Amino acid sequence: MKIIVSRLDVTQIFCDVDDFYQQWEIIWQQVRQLPSMRDERRSTSLDASMFP
Repeated sequence: MKIIVSRLDVTQIFCDVDDFYQQWEIIWQQVRQLPSMRDERRSTSLDASMFP
């Protein structure tokens, strides 16, 4: 049986993902969002009628 040695450092991966997210969040907040339609209300729960 072969032993597979991972060369991936989980801490480094986590840090890279965190760095990416920090930059992404700044950019995402600068993107203009579509305006909401009048009387549009977002549901805070799932409605059974949404599913066939």
